[in-house]
Order: sequence, then structure tokens, then C-alpha cells
Amino acid sequence: MDDREVARGRARTLLARGEAPRQAARRLQAQGVAAADARGAVDEATEGASEAELVANALQKRLRGRAPRDQRERQRVFRALVAKGHRPAAVALALKLQLEGEDLSADDEADEA
Repeated sequence: MDDREVARGRARTLLARGEAPRQAARRLQAQGVAAADARGAVDEATEGASEAELVANALQKRLRGRAPRDQRERQRVFRALVAKGHRPAAVALALKLQLEGEDLSADDEADEA
């Protein structure tokens, strides 16, 4: 079995489920895929899609094509997509939410340290 091919397939599956690229790469690494192979597989699976496109796809998947019912549902979906590794600012923009404070998730802060 080719590890790179398995990584590419798994990356496509994770992104289709709404995972952010960096979280998908981390999951692959946790499953024993080399870091460079994990990043390469995720880059290939994104097919050049922008962050906004990936968030829009995750939002579409989460809401099944409908608009959020109310502000409470918007906030719940916001938290769910951020938990999948998407940047808060990108999710807030897609949901038309006002974001207060800094746009750093816990993952971003760890990456910067």
C-alpha cells in the first residue's frame, strides 16, 4: 500500500467533512504520516481552493444549503467550524458575524510561539 496515496485519500475525506487544511494535516501526522507527506496530501486535496472557499464548503455541508435560522444558530455553527480548525475571522465573514477581539485561535498562538 502506498502511504502517500492513502494520505491523499484521507486528506480529501477530512476536507470533505469540513476540516480546515492545517487540522487535516495534523490529523494525518497523528496517524503516522510524515509531516511533509501530510502537508503535501492536504495541499493536493484543497485543489487550490482559497480559505474563503473552504469555509464556504464547510458551512454548506454543516447547514445543508440553508441559511442559519437565527443568531444563536450562527454562533453555534461558528464554534463548530472554529473547532474544525478554521480561522475565526474567515468563519465570521462567511456567517456575517461581527468578531470582537483578536483573530487568533489557540492553534495560531501555538504556531507563533
